[in-house]
Amino acid sequence: MSTTTIDFKDLIDRTLGKMLSENALETQVQSHVETMLKKSVDELFRSYGPITKQIEQQLAESINLNGLIDIQSYNGRLAALIQTKMDAILADESAGRIAKVINDALEPAPKAIKLSELVEQYVADLKKDEEGRCSCDGDKQAFVELKDSEATYLDGYYQLTLSKEKPGKYSQPDIHLAIDKNGRIYHSIFRGEVVKWMTAGVFGDFEKSLWRMAACGTVIERDCDPSDCDLDYSDHHD
Repeated sequence: MSTTTIDFKDLIDRTLGKMLSENALETQVQSHVETMLKKSVDELFRSYGPITKQIEQQLAESINLNGLIDIQSYNGRLAALIQTKMDAILADESAGRIAKVINDALEPAPKAIKLSELVEQYVADLKKDEEGRCSCDGDKQAFVELKDSEATYLDGYYQLTLSKEKPGKYSQPDIHLAIDKNGRIYHSIFRGEVVKWMTAGVFGDFEKSLWRMAACGTVIERDCDPSDCDLDYSDHHD
């Protein structure tokens, strides 16, 4: 049995010579070059190719009108401008409001005040509001109520309500104070709103004085039943 030995070098030389003489190799190279060029052109114009990017850039520059109007960023710039203006307005208003509250807080509060005197001040404040108004409705009586805490662990604590008129079933009194056994205000509600530092400045002079008393720890000396005080705040009453 004979064995055939293939001389690969000789085979390659002869095949290459034949392809060169018949221009077959050149034809095949041309085919590959065409394929490569088509692929390159596809790459240039694909979604994120360099040609596409250049076209987008040129289009954006044209729309931009030499930097006067940028369609893509116009809404953002307008919103930023409005926000800046609003921030400036709010900053001015907030600064003024904070300064007013601080000035109110810096006014002195007494170390102690009698409960009867506190009620008198409230009625006087109501009288001041009634000045110049029609008194055809007759005498006007403030509503003042004191309720002691029923809980044994809150012995000495009480609630004080001050209002222009007796609150109805669905209405809130003007002022509601919670006072501890030492006579100090520890919780305040003005017209249904729990009083906080930044809200105190929106109320009237009497309410602000109560807020200062609470902040400074003024002691309210319980010297009377407030319902026995003169509660008439009519303008014609002397």
